[in-house]
Order: sequence, then structure tokens, then C-alpha cells
Amino acid sequence: MLFELDRLRAEAKGVKPAPVRSYDCVVLDEAQELAPLELALVGRALAEEGTLIVAGDADQQVDPTASFTSWDETMAELRCAGHERAVLDVSYRCPPEVTALARRVLAPSVPCEQSKAGSVIARRFDEELHQVAWLIDGLRALQEVDPAIPVALILRTPEAARRLASLLRRGLGVRLALGGDFDLLAGINVTCVQEVKGLEFDTVIVPDASAGVYGATAQASRALYVALTRATRQLVLSTVGDWSPLARFE
Repeated sequence: MLFELDRLRAEAKGVKPAPVRSYDCVVLDEAQELAPLELALVGRALAEEGTLIVAGDADQQVDPTASFTSWDETMAELRCAGHERAVLDVSYRCPPEVTALARRVLAPSVPCEQSKAGSVIARRFDEELHQVAWLIDGLRALQEVDPAIPVALILRTPEAARRLASLLRRGLGVRLALGGDFDLLAGINVTCVQEVKGLEFDTVIVPDASAGVYGATAQASRALYVALTRATRQLVLSTVGDWSPLARFE
């Protein structure tokens, strides 16, 4: 950002800005999260006739302060208005049932179904106490089968993650994974949506898939989409009270 501010100041004064090191190839991931100033600097860092590869998923844009509007606008900020676009239609991270559910969250129309293969499990509770006891029993059983399985309980906010971690610690050991403090090889991580982008876990549990947490808004649907698509083997959704309208189970 300082380089871009220097460029703007130099442009106003009619002088040459400080040089930016150039690269023949730049690969930019999670481009939907970057601000126009950052995109402009990356564009300036590309050497003439260089190659720019931009990757991202607009459906995973969960930062309410970000300024992403469209991929055309992003490429314009990068000074690459002329470009080729490739859309990846197949998810190689998640089981097909998880992928189908995640896509339905982005455009909810019919109730969701639990997977017959067991890759998607859903459970509703009337009381938080019963949900916590169920989670502790299930996580204990999972660790007995394979203590090396990486597990993530992904909540909507850091505050909710801290609360659930405190409750679960009464019955088993968990890691409150905020600020990037994950155990990606084994263990139980309790975290939030903002922390898990780009990560994956064998088992993902979304314990707050409720109407009060994930309402029928675009921002909520993107956040839930990110949480669901971290699962590589099994996804568990749970709620205390009514299901979120984005993931209604019969």
C-alpha cells in the first residue's frame, strides 16, 4: 500500500515513483480478498510480456470490508483487462454430497438430504447441553477409531468458537485455533469461518447451523459455504433450535 501511495503522490507531483521489482510470472491466490490498492501494486510488479495467473472464488468472499465487485473489475485493477477465464466446475477436495450441499447453500430452494454414504450428517437439538454432550461423545469415539484424524469445529464468529471450546474442554481436549494456531496433522480444532479459508480437514463439524446464525443473506451463505467446503471426508451439521434457511434438513 505504501508503494501505491508513493505512486499516487509522484503522479500528482509529476515525478517518477519509486521502482517496484518486476516478475516474469505472478500467481495471485484469493484475489477476491484484495483491495484495489493491493491489486494495482501487483499489476505493476508484472514484467512486460509477463504471465499473470489469478485464482479465487467469489463465493468465498466473507470479509464485509472487502471491495470485490466482479472479476472483470479485479482484472482491470491488475491492468490486465484482456485475459482468458477458466471456470473450475469440479471440486476435488470434498465428497460429491458435500459439494452438492455447499452449492445448494448458495442457492437454497429445496430441503437438504443427509448422505446415504454417511459423508453428510445432520442433527438438531432443543438444548445446548444435549448438543455439547453429543459432540463430546462423538469426538471421543472418533479419536478412539483414529486419533490422527484432523477435525475442525467451525463456528461463525471467534466469540462463538471460544464459548464452545470452553464447554467442550469439560469433557475432552480441544485446541482453540484462532490466529492461525492450528494442528493440521491431528487433533480437534475449534475455530471460526474467517480462520479456515484455504485449509482442509478430514472431518468438519458446523455446530451453529441455525437460523439465528446463518440467516437468509448473501454474506451468511458465503460464510456457510466456506465452512462446508473444508471437509475432505465427512461433514457434520448441527443446530440448537431451527435450522438455517440455507441448510434446511427434513
